Amino acid sequence: MHTLKTQKTAPMLSNRRVLMATARATFCLMIALAYLGFASGCASDGAYIVNVQGSIPEPLVDPLPITIAVHYSPEFSDYTSAQESLNGNKWRIAFADMQKTYFHTMMSSAFDKVIISPTATPEPGASYTALIVPRVANFSFLTPSESGSKFFAVSMRHFVTFIGPDGHDYGAWEIHSYGRSRSTFGRGIEDLATEACLDAMRDLASSIVVGVPEEIFSRNIVNPDTIASNGGGS
Repeated sequence: MHTLKTQKTAPMLSNRRVLMATARATFCLMIALAYLGFASGCASDGAYIVNVQGSIPEPLVDPLPITIAVHYSPEFSDYTSAQESLNGNKWRIAFADMQKTYFHTMMSSAFDKVIISPTATPEPGASYTALIVPRVANFSFLTPSESGSKFFAVSMRHFVTFIGPDGHDYGAWEIHSYGRSRSTFGRGIEDLATEACLDAMRDLASSIVVGVPEEIFSRNIVNPDTIASNGGGS
């Protein structure tokens, strides 16, 4: 069990922001160096299938000593987008369980204990600090001809809802993530499309590991003084 040093509220939050900012920079570098795989292909002329796959390292951050529950809906865990570009090409972009994997890895690093809830509402006798429910609000995919460049571009919008164990709704946090392909030399368009998706997922992951703990404090779900004084909480 990790513990936090007892500090006044303001210094604790200030120091945490500095540590989290440093961790975020380190984490982004780790991600850039991490192995990322993909599988994609062209089903037929003008119809492209991109199966986004990849791995992500655990960030080096000090977890908050609290228990968090997360509910992953089937739509979130197996997100797929079907789009048609301006030139008539059809794109099917499937994330499989990648979103869930990325999100859960970040949550498990940010908090001392993370459990998976089977429902989006607290069950009787819930012993966690908060139930978190992520969902995809929007996915935009632009081909080079649409973005006006030689790169593929991806933007994603997520909402993360915070619910107390008593059912109190603390509201939703909106996350915007962006990604784009890089070098085009000797690479197929499916590879470049996958790279743009992975880049957006990396951006999402870094926002989660830093932002979710901050939202826990800013929404008054947890009192920093309580954590500092007793080394944790349910």
